[in-house]
Amino acid sequence: MLKRLTLSLALSALLLGTLTGCGLIENVLGGGGRQTSTMWADVPMPSDMTQLNKSQLPLPIRLIFQALLQSSPQTGNVQLENFEVIVYETPKTTSEITQFYTNERMAAAGWNMPDMGCADSAALGADAGFAGCMFGKQNGNTKTFLGIMANTDPARNVTEVYYIRIQSTER
Repeated sequence: MLKRLTLSLALSALLLGTLTGCGLIENVLGGGGRQTSTMWADVPMPSDMTQLNKSQLPLPIRLIFQALLQSSPQTGNVQLENFEVIVYETPKTTSEITQFYTNERMAAAGWNMPDMGCADSAALGADAGFAGCMFGKQNGNTKTFLGIMANTDPARNVTEVYYIRIQSTER
């Protein structure tokens, strides 16, 4: 799974340069999600996090998140248009974010789907300042997916962390 996640991050990063200027991509993926006002009770958070007032996912984050969803065998027919977003910033690095979100910590918080986890750009051989995590849980016929996308802003020396939550019901 981690290999697939790393491959998705690498491919997404390579595609960003050619796709970010294309208005068609923007129309297909949609703008953002519904912003939530507080972190969900079942999502642990590292210290030193400050909430930002953002609900619009930047195009690179949306492309990476979509690649993560499509590469996971667990996601099925999840629609990207139906999600909630909460954004924080931290002085932590993307590697520190992925080290915090271990499978053990997330399982203790109720995230019970197998083959989930985190990868960061350091695993690709050079720290490009981005990371992604994907966790899921199932309760009856309801599946909930949590994407955590971290992106370093070198100009401000902070990392923005986007938490994206999608819930779907199997029919």
